[in-house]
Amino acid sequence: MLEANSSALMMALFINKNLLAGNLKLSKDNPRIFLLSPSLSDYFAVGLDIENEPWLGIPSALLPFWTDANWAEAAVDYENGRLYLCIKSMDTNELLLGFSIAFRVKRLNVIWAQDLKDNPHAVLNMKKISTEKTKHGDRTVVGDEHIFTGIKLSRVNSASELFQTAYDDNYANLLLQESGLDESFTSF
Repeated sequence: MLEANSSALMMALFINKNLLAGNLKLSKDNPRIFLLSPSLSDYFAVGLDIENEPWLGIPSALLPFWTDANWAEAAVDYENGRLYLCIKSMDTNELLLGFSIAFRVKRLNVIWAQDLKDNPHAVLNMKKISTEKTKHGDRTVVGDEHIFTGIKLSRVNSASELFQTAYDDNYANLLLQESGLDESFTSF
């Protein structure tokens, strides 16, 4: 998932801080997915680069730990207005952790056209975004270079489709029940 270094610790702190603040919740459809609140989702941006490839803008405050993760897949969900970013095991392709970012359908159309059903060559890249203070107010700056490239992009109808098998789904729910997390955290 993440290398055993400060990036893993920073990711854990990010999750813990935002769970406590109510900005992250566990998905009912898939307990390995954290749903970002709309206010936390607003820190991210989407766009197309000069080669017409979609990118996800990552706030500079989340670097470098956000890009140290093994992002294996991104999936667009028009039904729920979400972009799922998935960290998967490199050995088994099992979903380990995911984040669901809320976007309006108009923004999701930039990443994946709503009328397009399948595109096996679609990829999502990441760019650094930051905010500059100017005398006219804050200005968002998008970096020229990709900081993470080649994330496989697909389309799903819900978070439950991100599991590989029914066994994975049952196992994840069992782990949550045994840990008590299924009762102590509120899901959307």
